[in-house]
Amino acid sequence: LNSCLRDQPRVPVCLRKDGQWINYEWCKAEMEKSSETKLDSFNSTYLLYTVPSLEKCLSMPYFCDNKKWYKRTFRRLCQAGSIYDCRNVDIYDEYMRWQDRICCNTDDPQLVAMSACTIDKVCADIAEVREIFTEKYLDKFINEYGFVPPKTRPSMDVVWDITVQEDFYNESPFSL
Repeated sequence: LNSCLRDQPRVPVCLRKDGQWINYEWCKAEMEKSSETKLDSFNSTYLLYTVPSLEKCLSMPYFCDNKKWYKRTFRRLCQAGSIYDCRNVDIYDEYMRWQDRICCNTDDPQLVAMSACTIDKVCADIAEVREIFTEKYLDKFINEYGFVPPKTRPSMDVVWDITVQEDFYNESPFSL
């Protein structure tokens, strides 16, 4: 996979400051029509760079046989002390939605007894509920989704550096 990611033509992408992917063609058009005074504002909000073609590599039969791929886009890098994949924020949010569905639609006597589901239909953020999910449900989530969620929600502090994001010369592009 790393060889494929290194050798395939790269794909242009546009990343907004909040870590969200934006349509590249729209970004490019907006950048081109920005006057010189507005270009600084554009560049502080949007980052255009290239990434390996993860979708193209995963479409090759020997990469997707008998394997679930939950990550269909190349990584975005964030930093809070150390550099990490911004998808960790998405992963955490997905875990919380999954946890809320179980918490609010369960017959689990422990969760029902402590009224774990709040009026807003989210799991109560209390130590006992977190402990129940870690002990009884975490393995189920990992088996279903294929990844371990972060324990807390990471910040979405995007690394605002094209060279770091592209990581062009990395021999192992799929890793950090």
